[in-house]
Amino acid sequence: IRLAPNGRRVAIACYWRDGIAVGDVELARTPSGPAAALTRLELLNSPVLREPHGLDWRDDETLVVANRAGGVALLRLADGELVPIGAPVAVDAPGSLAVRPLDGRFHEVLVCENWRNEIARLVILEHGDIRVAPAAQRAWLDLPDGVALGRDGRWLAVSNHNTHTVFVFDREAGENGDPAAVLRGVDYPHGLQFAADDSVLLVADAGAPYVHVFSRPGEAWRGASFPAASVAVLDDPTFRRGRRNPMEGGPKGIDLDPSTDVLMVTCEELPLA
Repeated sequence: IRLAPNGRRVAIACYWRDGIAVGDVELARTPSGPAAALTRLELLNSPVLREPHGLDWRDDETLVVANRAGGVALLRLADGELVPIGAPVAVDAPGSLAVRPLDGRFHEVLVCENWRNEIARLVILEHGDIRVAPAAQRAWLDLPDGVALGRDGRWLAVSNHNTHTVFVFDREAGENGDPAAVLRGVDYPHGLQFAADDSVLLVADAGAPYVHVFSRPGEAWRGASFPAASVAVLDDPTFRRGRRNPMEGGPKGIDLDPSTDVLMVTCEELPLA
């Protein structure tokens, strides 16, 4: 799940339906706390959507989608349809991705290559052409399921399905650098989101009904740590319905609107919370 940069539109990857649910949202701060309203939602399809698993917005009208069975695709929302821009880029079983503007014209896309245990790096040029760049991270990864970038691009967080850990890398150390921080205490970490000027990392746990909150120990992410808090985002009946095995049932997608502190999560049994 991803909020558009303007905070007024949301997109949810619909894996089994080969589509993207796109809706309008209204988010606000109120005296009683953050408030959210979903005012429209529709399922959109495109021939280039094949098992869409992760997504992010390049801008308020353009989505970048990781298709498990079809590479990374760029699509523009126009007149209620998703129109492909160019052909999908071949990436090995792309799962989740994160987009960050590099300047006024280019954007970088970091993509989890699940079976290769790498974070691929793509660059979107001004008119929508996509170029493959050197990998962003190769070391230590074991089935990376989620990826998040800090505000200035220095910190890279990756969830690891098989080791039940989240690694936070300092990108200044290069693609083969060791993790600066190892975050433990999560059953099956999935979606990730930095918050509070990168001093907090929110982690969706696909194997439990929680979003875990990790706090940076100082000015930089360093060492090993456990959650500072674990927040229940699913009630027990909803969680149990989706618990077909120990890896399922909990939240998977996650996003945060920093202007209102509205947190959004998604999973199969609860498409939007």
